[in-house]
Amino acid sequence: MDIAAAVATNAKLLGLAGLPLNTQRRTVALLRAWQAEHDLEPDGVYDAATEESLNTALHALEDGPGLVAEPDDQVIVQPGPYRAGVKPLGPWPGPTPMTSAQWKAAAGTPGPPGSAWEKANIVDAKNLDERHGSTGVFRLALPYAKEGIARVRATGYPVERCGGYVYRHIRHDPTMPLSKHASGLALDLNSNANFSKTFDVNEDGPEPFTPAWCAIWNHPHAITQQAVEAMESCGWKWGGRWRAPKGKRGFRDPMHFQR
Repeated sequence: MDIAAAVATNAKLLGLAGLPLNTQRRTVALLRAWQAEHDLEPDGVYDAATEESLNTALHALEDGPGLVAEPDDQVIVQPGPYRAGVKPLGPWPGPTPMTSAQWKAAAGTPGPPGSAWEKANIVDAKNLDERHGSTGVFRLALPYAKEGIARVRATGYPVERCGGYVYRHIRHDPTMPLSKHASGLALDLNSNANFSKTFDVNEDGPEPFTPAWCAIWNHPHAITQQAVEAMESCGWKWGGRWRAPKGKRGFRDPMHFQR
C-alpha cells in the first residue's frame, strides 16, 4: 500500500482527516517502522494486528515496573491500595479507548487560538463547570470530558471551574514541550483548591488522601477520592499520581487530568 492510501485509511480509522498532511504522513512512517520491527506487514496502516502489537508492548511496560512515562518527565503510578474494594463506578462503555500515544497522534501538532488547527480541532464544551461557560476540548475527547464530569458531579463533588485548551508549554516553561492543554487533551478541575506543588529532589510528597496529603490540600473543594475515581473510570489520568524519576524533584498536580 502506498503512502497516500495508508494516509487515507488511517484518516478514517483514527479520525485524522483534519490534521496537516505532513503529520498524517509521519504517522504512516512511524507505523511502518514499528510494523517492520515486529514482523508485521509494513504498510503503515493502523490495523487490528498493529493495534494488538502496540497494546501488548504497552501492557508489558505497565505490568513491569508499573510506571508509565509522562511528557513532563514525571511518571504516573497505577491506582494504589486506597482504591481497594468495590468501586462505585464501572468502566465507561463509550468510544474505544486510545493510548496516550494514539491521542497524541490523533491531535497532531497543536496551534494557538485562531489557527487552522485550533478551528478544526478544539470544541467549546458547554456547562462542564458551574460557571456555565465553555471549556476548550479536543474534538475526539469531548465524549470523555462530558461523561467524566457527569460522573464527578454524581459523587457530589462541585466542579466550580474546569479549564481546558490553553496553548502553552508544560508549567509555562518555554524550554519544555507543549502541555497537553495545548492539544485540548487535559482538564483542570477547581484549580484554586487543587493547586500544584513541587517537592524536593527524589521526594514525591504524601500519598493521595492520606492525612498528610489532606493537610496540604485542605480546601473545602479539594478533589475527593470519589471524584478522581469518576474521572479515571473514563480513562483520564490524574496528575496526583505523578512521581519524579531519580534525581528529579517531585511534582503533584491534583487539579490535572489528561488523556
